[in-house]
Amino acid sequence: MGCCGSKKKDDTLNPPERADVRPSVGMGLKALDDGFGGKDNVLVVHSVAAGGPADKAGIQVDDKVLSWNQQSLTSMDDFRKIFSSARVGETVKFTVERGGREMVKEFSLTATTQEVAKYQAASPTSL
Repeated sequence: MGCCGSKKKDDTLNPPERADVRPSVGMGLKALDDGFGGKDNVLVVHSVAAGGPADKAGIQVDDKVLSWNQQSLTSMDDFRKIFSSARVGETVKFTVERGGREMVKEFSLTATTQEVAKYQAASPTSL
């Protein structure tokens, strides 16, 4: 307690912005050719972090990722552009295709730190 009975601000619920904290979707993506001569026409999940946001939402390896919040994703550049403005705690909707069936998976982005980002730098498609 400080002067006059005031309590010190508790930042555990709403931590201040930190330069080393970035959002994470908890999955790795890879771009595949659609087989018709196009480049990077399909994004496919190649890894899912156990217990991460994508895992909890039910996203699975080999799901095709079609859109993020109704914005079409056909390349890693598309994904990076959208992801660059994402924020920790933001709720996102991914439309994925599995077995010919489209489904929407919704989850909140979690925080990752510089330490995790070092690992991600070695595998830039893991976000």
